[in-house]
Amino acid sequence: ATTGAAAAAAEGDGGKVGGGGGGGIGSRIGSIFGVNGNNNKGAAAKKSRPGGAASADSESEEAKRARAQYVVQSGKVIRALGMSVNQFNQLGREVGNDPALKERVMEQAYLYRISASLSSPKLPLLSDPDAARLLRSRRRDRLRMFAKSMVEIEDLRAAQTDRLCRALDLDRLPEGLNICDPSVLPVLSPKVRAVCEAFPLQAEEIVRKYGLNSDEFNGMLEESRCNPVFRWRVRKHMGKEGGGETKA
Repeated sequence: ATTGAAAAAAEGDGGKVGGGGGGGIGSRIGSIFGVNGNNNKGAAAKKSRPGGAASADSESEEAKRARAQYVVQSGKVIRALGMSVNQFNQLGREVGNDPALKERVMEQAYLYRISASLSSPKLPLLSDPDAARLLRSRRRDRLRMFAKSMVEIEDLRAAQTDRLCRALDLDRLPEGLNICDPSVLPVLSPKVRAVCEAFPLQAEEIVRKYGLNSDEFNGMLEESRCNPVFRWRVRKHMGKEGGGETKA
C-alpha cells in the first residue's frame, strides 16, 4: 500500500490495517505491551511545534504521516515473519486475553530488545601460514591410520574365516553367503554364531587402537567405496595394487 492509502486506512479505521477484525497493529501492540498505539500522534505533534506554537492542521497532517509510516513499517515486519496482518491481530487478541501468556511475551520481547541493543564485535581470525600444511599432514595421518586398521581387520577376518572352515571341515565357505548377516545368525551353530558376533567388537577395538572412532572409520570406508581416487590412496597405503572391495 502507498503512504496515502495507509494513512487513510489508519485515519478512517482507528489504526486498523488489513480491514475487519476490530483493532489494528497499533492498537493491538498497545494492548499487549501497555503502550498506546496512538502515541505517535503526540510525538509527531511535539516535533511539529517549535517554540510551543503550531496550527491544528499542521499537527493533524504530521500525525497522519507518522501513523502511516508506523503502519507501513509494522506491516512489513509482520509479513517478514510469515504472518498476515489479520493473523497478527488475532494472535494479539489471544495474547492480550491471557495474563500469563502476555507476561511471557513481554519478557521475551524485553530479552530480544536487550539482545539487539548489545554490540558483540567479532575478533578477526588470526592467519596461520602453517595451517594448510598441518591440515594436510593430519589428513595424511588419519588416512594412514585408516589403512593400518583396514589391514589388521582384514587379517582378523581371514584368520577367523580359516578357523571356521577348519571347524566345519570345509575347504571354503559357500560363495555369496554372508554368515554375519543378522538373518542368517539364528540358524548357525552356537560356535559359528559366537565367532560372528565377536568380530564387530574385535574390529572396533582395532579401530580405536589406531586413534579412530567408529563414525570416522565408517565415513572413510564409505568414501573409499564411492571415491575411486580415495580408494586408490587407501590401497596404496595398504601396500596393495588392487583387490576386491573391503567389507566392514
